Formats: sequence, C-alpha cells, structure tokens
Amino acid sequence: MNTWLPDAHGKAPSPVSAFMSSILLPLALYVMYRAKEILDIVTPGFANQILLVFGIITLVFAGIILIKQRHYKRALAYSSSEHMGVIAIAFALNMPLIAFAHIIFHSFIKSAAFMSAGDVLLKMGS
Repeated sequence: MNTWLPDAHGKAPSPVSAFMSSILLPLALYVMYRAKEILDIVTPGFANQILLVFGIITLVFAGIILIKQRHYKRALAYSSSEHMGVIAIAFALNMPLIAFAHIIFHSFIKSAAFMSAGDVLLKMGS
C-alpha cells in the first residue's frame, strides 16, 4: 500500500523513477521478507496472514485506481504498487523463489519502462 509512490514517480525525473523501481522497491520487499522469516520463528503463520491481507488490499486498490489513471508515469507507479501486492501474496503463500524472480523481472522491466517514459516526455513535451 505505497500511497506515496505515484506522487513521487509523477514528479520525479525518469532516471530517479527508474532507480526507485529497480532498487528501492526490491530492497523494501527483501527487508519485509527477512522480517517475515524472523516472525515465522516467533509466531508461525501470523506474518503470512498479514502479508496476504495487505497484498490483496494493495492489489485490488492499485488495480482499481490504475484503470482510471491517465498520467503515464503515475500509471506505471500504480502498476508497481500492484506488483508489490502480488509479490507480498507470493511471500505469504511461502513461494519465495517465485517472489524473488518476480522482483528481479519487475526491477528490469519497470526501470526500462520509466526510462522510456522519459523519452516520451522529451519527444512529445508532455
């Protein structure tokens, strides 16, 4: 539920948006996974329930807002939020290899999309 993400991407230059999508979001998810591993030792299943609930909420709300979004960089940011929800659900279902593969692919593809958005801005002027 990254409510700051679309605002930051909408105002930031394209290289900064690419950096946020390729480094900051995966790092935050890795920290979340490590915290989940520690919580699983103390309270088995609790972290999975929290991740599943927040992952579904993020997926649904980001998807709904994404449908109505017209600003292309904000749309890419809402798409990133939606992907973070999918990854949180994968962590909750104890599929870390799938989640990390998704993180890696999202990192490369979304940073390329933000750099392409910068090219569109330079060529079209808006």
